[in-house]
Amino acid sequence: MKPDGLKPALLVLLVFLVSAAYYWQGLGPLGDAERYVRYAMRWRETGPFLGDTHWALRHLFVLPMALFFFLFGSNEFTATLPNIIYSAGLVFLTFYFARRYLSLAEAVLAATLVATSAFFVSKPMEIAVYGPEAFFCALGCWLYVAAEQERRRLLLLASAGAAIGLAWTIREQTLAMMAAFAVLALVSRRQILLTWAALGVGFGSVLAAEWIVYAIAAGDPFYRYKIDLNHRVSGWGAAKPMYAPLWQRAITPVKDIFSDPLTTPVLAIGVVLAALARGAGMFADKRAVKPIFVFGVVSLVCVPIAAVGFNLALPRYYPIFPYFVVLLCAFSIAALRRKYGFRMGAAAMSAILFTNAASEEFTSYKEYSEARIFVRHVEAADEPVFTDPLTAFRARHLLLMKRWSRDEISRRVRSDLNAPPGVLYFKANTIKKIEVSGCVISSQEPPRGNWMHSLIRRSGASDFLGSKVRKIVEKPNAVSLIRLDRNPDGAPCAPDAPEGD
Repeated sequence: MKPDGLKPALLVLLVFLVSAAYYWQGLGPLGDAERYVRYAMRWRETGPFLGDTHWALRHLFVLPMALFFFLFGSNEFTATLPNIIYSAGLVFLTFYFARRYLSLAEAVLAATLVATSAFFVSKPMEIAVYGPEAFFCALGCWLYVAAEQERRRLLLLASAGAAIGLAWTIREQTLAMMAAFAVLALVSRRQILLTWAALGVGFGSVLAAEWIVYAIAAGDPFYRYKIDLNHRVSGWGAAKPMYAPLWQRAITPVKDIFSDPLTTPVLAIGVVLAALARGAGMFADKRAVKPIFVFGVVSLVCVPIAAVGFNLALPRYYPIFPYFVVLLCAFSIAALRRKYGFRMGAAAMSAILFTNAASEEFTSYKEYSEARIFVRHVEAADEPVFTDPLTAFRARHLLLMKRWSRDEISRRVRSDLNAPPGVLYFKANTIKKIEVSGCVISSQEPPRGNWMHSLIRRSGASDFLGSKVRKIVEKPNAVSLIRLDRNPDGAPCAPDAPEGD
């Protein structure tokens, strides 16, 4: 790194560390976190094993987690550490390549926006696989940008293909990246066949290595593909069902792009900034145009292939598009700062930073906080404690990381929907209201303070934003430990009478 870039790089690193500390909240309710933790725990406890689900076979995600469990013990921080490192890596490569092929200003702005992004830092840290996917996809694109400007063109193209190959081992829809690179070669009309060949060699080398590993370990080089082909996304509204009309499936990604609380606000700001930056001469700057063109074309190809071809329409299934938006914002701010001065750039930067913080807070329910309270009750009680199935599910994984045995967890954590009279029951906030009666042993407000929800409630904005928003921002109820049916009116439990009375 050039000497004049060292201090700004350290500043960006500091910003990332502050951002990660602010956003970090342990495991999150993204859906698959517990599965990755379970498989990482199995690697730590029993050593190498041949996974039988697509979650277990995402080795570039699961194995780092297992390594950190082995080195530092299993807990929520070590479970999230791989994605913290992947996010830091994304920040670093953004700074490095933008510094090399644009300028220090673009490098600092782009890396800072990535470092403070709720999409690229906050949600991946809740253990989402698109964190490492975004890292390898962005690396592949930057290597393609480098190949267009360096003498080692074929080597860089092969490296770009290899980066996408690594992303492919994590999620298969990243194959769209190779199609996008093929389109870029056609558009640029520069050594088309040689470009395709170099990309194919890089991508194919990763595939060949993977086939060899599975041929040895499973006796079938296509072992992972056969498992993945039998996996189907269900729930979550990722896209319209495959039997839905094509036009309906094609509309879904457009709807999701313009209604996703983490990415849509930044996209809206990016469109405005790009329009303003056009007048400031950003698109006349060849240094900025080249990466914008590469990332833009890749995004245009990847979104429809992921959404329509793979039936995965939410932005987290094509993270290269939100990354392109971040770059567009950063380059626009740099152009506006040069044209109109520091205040213009600072105002635009502040708007994006606040938008990220507000979007992350709005979408954060901190639901695991209640599972942590439940775990404390389980640890303190000398009898089984009952709760709803979702809270029990989360608590079991927290206790597994505390090295509790599965038999002990099964005995102490119970989630029967019809809990018998006289047992301890932990009443949490759940999607489906579960009514129980008894006397309250202890009650506390869950540590789920959400300043964005509170702001919307107190400002009265929830009154005209609709019932869905009102439900999201409503204050969570207190959580209680209840002795069922001892005192049905919900009053505090009276002390047990002494024996013999």
